[in-house]
Amino acid sequence: MHNKDKVILDKKLPYEYNICLYILEELCDKGVIDVFEMAEAIILLRKKYKMPVIGIYGKKDNNSSD
Repeated sequence: MHNKDKVILDKKLPYEYNICLYILEELCDKGVIDVFEMAEAIILLRKKYKMPVIGIYGKKDNNSSD
């Protein structure tokens, strides 16, 4: 996502999605959340933007709401 002072955004993805990923990464780097919480948040974020999600068992999720 970022390298030192540079932020890399995927221009094919929604701007808000990129910002959320950046914030989640910063929170994880600072120890506010752990990697597992970040992964759960990314799964929810991908579902919100109707992007493919792979569950913890390697099966593709159908993006159904929990």
